[in-house]
Amino acid sequence: GSRQPSSPRPFCNERMPKLDSFTKVDVSKLELDEADDATSAMQGMLNGGELPEHMDMEQMMAGMGGMGGMAGDRMPALEGRDWDDYKVTAMEDADVGKTFDCTGGKGEMMKTLLEAGQRDDFDNPTDLWEATFTYTGRVVGSPTPFDASHSSSPLSVAIGAAALPTHLERALRTMKRGERARFLFKPALAFGPAGDPERGVPGDADLEYEMALVGLAEVTRLAEGKVTKKVVARPPRTQGSWELPEPISEISCRWKAERISTGQIVRPESQFRYSRADETLPALWPHVSMKRGEIAEYVVAAAWALGKGSTDVDPEEEIKVTVTMEDWLNVDDASPARDRTALRVVRKRGQGWQKPVQRYECLIDFAVRVHPAPAADTAVGDADPFPASTATLAWSPPLSPGVGALASGEGVVVTVGGGAIEPALGAASVAAGCGEWGVGAALDVLLPLMQQGEEAELWCAPAFIGGPHLRVDVWARLRSWTRVEEVPETGGAVVRRVVAEAEDQYERPGEDAICQV
Repeated sequence: GSRQPSSPRPFCNERMPKLDSFTKVDVSKLELDEADDATSAMQGMLNGGELPEHMDMEQMMAGMGGMGGMAGDRMPALEGRDWDDYKVTAMEDADVGKTFDCTGGKGEMMKTLLEAGQRDDFDNPTDLWEATFTYTGRVVGSPTPFDASHSSSPLSVAIGAAALPTHLERALRTMKRGERARFLFKPALAFGPAGDPERGVPGDADLEYEMALVGLAEVTRLAEGKVTKKVVARPPRTQGSWELPEPISEISCRWKAERISTGQIVRPESQFRYSRADETLPALWPHVSMKRGEIAEYVVAAAWALGKGSTDVDPEEEIKVTVTMEDWLNVDDASPARDRTALRVVRKRGQGWQKPVQRYECLIDFAVRVHPAPAADTAVGDADPFPASTATLAWSPPLSPGVGALASGEGVVVTVGGGAIEPALGAASVAAGCGEWGVGAALDVLLPLMQQGEEAELWCAPAFIGGPHLRVDVWARLRSWTRVEEVPETGGAVVRRVVAEAEDQYERPGEDAICQV
């Protein structure tokens, strides 16, 4: 019901909400301790810089594999689903020994957890994925299994390929890597009134299976089905392990190719560095999008991986290409008009997820390098400062003070969007032939994209920075910054400069708080 206090407390005002009613909640259905643990863990990841500022919950869950392996477009709406129905796909250590109904209360498929899967793994088998598992099946009440062919030797199957009885595949789809469980099936979901004489299963028999999912490989189809990708080794779970290369990143990987039919090596393993934006590459490579440390196999027509000019393999023959992703340099279009007049290259990742904004005072080291103009018979505007076919464009020696720099400075304080020219920047910009403002304008674009401790370059075309050169590179190391920002609700009339950060940067006094200053 509802209840109003007999008299308001002295500090109450008319804008405070009043409790007029409440809704009953069946708390027995809630894993409160686990929810708190998950919230704390997620907050820790956020504070530790493992989750970027721009990631929303759906993107975050997709990066982790989703809730129970229902990431991205595989995640159905949870609205209207029974909690037990969801829970069977995401069982944890606390659920060992518990039994859940996998059929929404019908009792046709019951799951008892015997051993929890990997704690940091959220994937369940789904269509196309390859599951490796052991199992033993018996009729309930019978001491002799009717199927023990894979009780110790694992079986590998493609999910959704009709390689298993329907009820067995349905059970697999609820499991996680490393999980062991017991399933009870009613005849309606198993072999029905007819049973399965070949297996020795009588009609209308209740069945019991003990299953262990020992391996799970993600398999996806790309390029309208022309490419099949299988992840054979997942990347280590470290800070930034969810990252994927940008569309024009510079990739460094190792790869080899072999015939599927014979295993003959047609390309021995070697290092390959390329730009994803290179339109001259064979068709496979722009579709190679992998995390650092990941190993994947791509099944594709030979021409797609080796190029149409390859003569040692029939262009239409399917081959297997094994790729190990070593690293990449993130290259993205940072120009305000997104016209590729300014490309950003991250040389060293920073810490945390916060980035400086306008007015912030940034302590940086910087350097400037120029690339000479082309031959006299070619106009600067006609030459491409960023040729996509140059595979090692970003892997050239990085710029830094004293290394290939026309001008540089250390310990320089720069105000983002400050509208003033710092003497060191003005001198470097003039030396590069870009006027007093060129280098400062480049840093106004680069710094708001950087994390603390990050090292990055901005490659600037003449259309962006000016000057007579083919390209000007501006390198910066962001040491730290001081927050300078408008005080809320002052219309910009009051600006504060934070000279010492609080331990808790997010806590603020409420409207009726009593403050000691």
